[in-house]
Amino acid sequence: MGAHDIEQQLAPRASARSFFEQIERELAEDDDSTAEAVEAHVSGRVDELARRLLEEHFARRAQEAGAGVEVVDSEGRPLTHVRERRRVLTTQFGEVELSRPSHSSREHAGVRPTDDVLELPERRYSYPLQEKAVIACLRDSYEEAAEELKRYLGVDIPKRQLEELVLDAGADVAAFYE
Repeated sequence: MGAHDIEQQLAPRASARSFFEQIERELAEDDDSTAEAVEAHVSGRVDELARRLLEEHFARRAQEAGAGVEVVDSEGRPLTHVRERRRVLTTQFGEVELSRPSHSSREHAGVRPTDDVLELPERRYSYPLQEKAVIACLRDSYEEAAEELKRYLGVDIPKRQLEELVLDAGADVAAFYE
């Protein structure tokens, strides 16, 4: 069983702090496990803790970005319709759900200020994960890179998505050298 296969014992919405306290209790009560088993257990728990920390941080930032802000279109007209939109961002720690306000009008599509504040990528993969994926693809075939990402990070990125990430990264090379 891998670190990412460990089942969560808390509700998915439990806070990062509650989850950390759960990890502390689990370790305090464990008097029988081998060092290897404890390390594997903690590794899986730490990834989940990091995922929850990210999710809570993004939720706070989304709330702050939307608080009392009037959003206007390119011609200065207010975008008065506000709806919560959800987006999943796949990170090296797992999937993080973001809920953020989308401002629109009948004439203008949704604008999401939180996306700009956080500089979220267009793709569903976080920039650090994209970097790891591209580096893995430079070393190995796409299939091997996908297996490596799944084995070490617990993240499943299909071959076609990996190919597109590499193409995107390659598009910046000329500008970098200039």
